[in-house]
Amino acid sequence: MSNSAKKSDFSQLICFSFYKGWRVINNHYKNYLPEGVTPQQSYILESCHETEGTTVSNIAEQIETDQSAISNMLKRMEMSGLITREVQPTNRRKTNVYLTTEGIRLRDEIRALMTEADRVLTRTLNKQEKTSLTRIVNKLRELELKTKNESAG
Repeated sequence: MSNSAKKSDFSQLICFSFYKGWRVINNHYKNYLPEGVTPQQSYILESCHETEGTTVSNIAEQIETDQSAISNMLKRMEMSGLITREVQPTNRRKTNVYLTTEGIRLRDEIRALMTEADRVLTRTLNKQEKTSLTRIVNKLRELELKTKNESAG
């Protein structure tokens, strides 16, 4: 089989279409983020609360990333002065995460920037396309959950 046939076959896979779409979306949002802030860090900032705090496991659950990846990002964010971490006195295995004053400022700035980025991106889609995209993603998430449950059971 020639290289062009392989490329053509691969490019027809739905996973490749989602990959290309994800790259476009990710790059679009990165253009709106302040220098040195990753999309994942913006999601973490959004999921934290300055006074009530949240646990590392809650952040991981909210942004659907494993806890070890979250812990590494939190370490860098703490070194940058965006968050503080505090081990719960009643359960030493749990850590609360709080936004610092700088983290609150950056979260608010990013929230405005990401809202604008979303507005620019979604104006290219009509209402039916937005609804279809959401429905497709939800179906794929259901498949992922079903697959996880089957492999765990």
